[in-house]
Amino acid sequence: MVTSTEYKNSLNAVLNSKYERLTHLKKVYEGFSFSRSKHNRYHEGDADSLAMLIKQDLKGALTFESVIDCNSSAFLPARAYLLAYDTKKFYQVSNSNTKSNYIIVDDVKDIVIYNINQKKIARTVPHKDGQVRTNIFPAKEGYVMVSEYNRKEKYTRLSIEAL
Repeated sequence: MVTSTEYKNSLNAVLNSKYERLTHLKKVYEGFSFSRSKHNRYHEGDADSLAMLIKQDLKGALTFESVIDCNSSAFLPARAYLLAYDTKKFYQVSNSNTKSNYIIVDDVKDIVIYNINQKKIARTVPHKDGQVRTNIFPAKEGYVMVSEYNRKEKYTRLSIEAL
């Protein structure tokens, strides 16, 4: 890989050499193979199905924590409004009793509830289940409000549930 330490050390050795840099550089490139199968325009849609969790420490440094797997977004033309691209909503819920933190990712098709402490998806709730449309919102500390709208029977049910 291009980001591997072996590759970086090989490039540093080429840069530190005084003579025959081009020859050394060709030897480095001959030893490594590059795969474009994951990085081409046919797989660009795979990148929008991920949400990255980045943590900031007290000094302000950002560190990568994990990736939350979500639904892929719909294809939009290049001339679409900027707000049309942002289809995910993010909410944070903290539970002081269990000392656990959650992130709720409200996506187009599903709602993903991610446990930050355990670094895994706690629950995935589909927005549509038959005639019922479900939405989840943060409520008081450690709880979420679940809204279910039944289109056929024309009623809305609200409930408060613990995480």
